[in-house]
Amino acid sequence: MNYKMIIDTDCGIDDAVTIISAIKYGINILGVTTVSGNVYVDQVTDNVLRILNFMGRNDIPVFKGSLTVTHFVLKYKHNLLTNLHL
Repeated sequence: MNYKMIIDTDCGIDDAVTIISAIKYGINILGVTTVSGNVYVDQVTDNVLRILNFMGRNDIPVFKGSLTVTHFVLKYKHNLLTNLHL
């Protein structure tokens, strides 16, 4: 079976393993979109590009998500975790 996938990622270690595994098992990755998570979108995009380069798959397109919207998400996530004392 020929699986096709678009990956939307904040590229933490779990997402990095997913990208590497998908490539290893021959899944047809149509593209990767990046979003902020634990780090801002510029660093996430760099991480994805490094993983794809390491795996020899520079042919997979990478699309950087919006920085504007994610500022609110990061601030909200930080406040939520701080208030929960995590």
